Amino acid sequence: MGVLWCLGTGGVARAESWIVAWKEQSFHSDASAKAFVADRMQDMGAITWFYKGTWKKGFAKNEVFHFVSLEPGVPAELTNPEQCSSLKYQCEKLGGFARQYPNSAEILNPQLTAMRGMIENFQAGKAYFAGHWIAQSEYDTLIAKRNQALHSAAVQRQELERKQALALELQRLAAHEQHQVEARKLAYATVAGLAIYLVFLIGGLARGLRKLVWLLLLLPCVAAGWFTYQEGGYDWTSKLLKHLTELPAHLKLPEPSNPPTHNPP
Repeated sequence: MGVLWCLGTGGVARAESWIVAWKEQSFHSDASAKAFVADRMQDMGAITWFYKGTWKKGFAKNEVFHFVSLEPGVPAELTNPEQCSSLKYQCEKLGGFARQYPNSAEILNPQLTAMRGMIENFQAGKAYFAGHWIAQSEYDTLIAKRNQALHSAAVQRQELERKQALALELQRLAAHEQHQVEARKLAYATVAGLAIYLVFLIGGLARGLRKLVWLLLLLPCVAAGWFTYQEGGYDWTSKLLKHLTELPAHLKLPEPSNPPTHNPP
């Protein structure tokens, strides 16, 4: 019975591509192992399947096969020692696979050559950034400029948000002051109307004008009925009571309000 060899995370297919080496019998030499590249892997328990487009090949657990992921491959950027260490690890892993299974070297050599070239360039003081090799000092300058641009954009965004908040606050204050003016006008009109009403009512009582008195007493009832009809209920009573309660406050002159001030960030 053969032996199952696996490198990487068992049973997962998170890499975008894999290289697989396999032998028909366990006693065959590693140099005779065949190799192919798969773009998808699926572990079905009894069978592990590898796919390349519409082509696929499966291996049972007692068969001898060995696979490693080809990711991350050549990195998009190489600008710091941590990235270089990760690239070295991947390069050593693939290099060991190619040495153990020579038939995979033809597939892996182009990628290994690119990886080793990137490592050599980084060790020579260069950085791979935005698709180009540049001096490390130039990269540091670019990053400083980028960070400065990001900081300037953040400051501009905060200033814009501050101005927008200030404009909204000014609009709110203006609307509040307008509401106070309208409420004060209504309060004065209410007081004037009550005064006129009382003058006519008292005058009618003093002169014995019963028809006028009854008319004046009937007037609030008619008004109450009209409001009830308009409001579709008795909500007008609570509104009237609220208006009368707030009447003294509305008769006062409002204190001047200072516009809001916002300190720049």
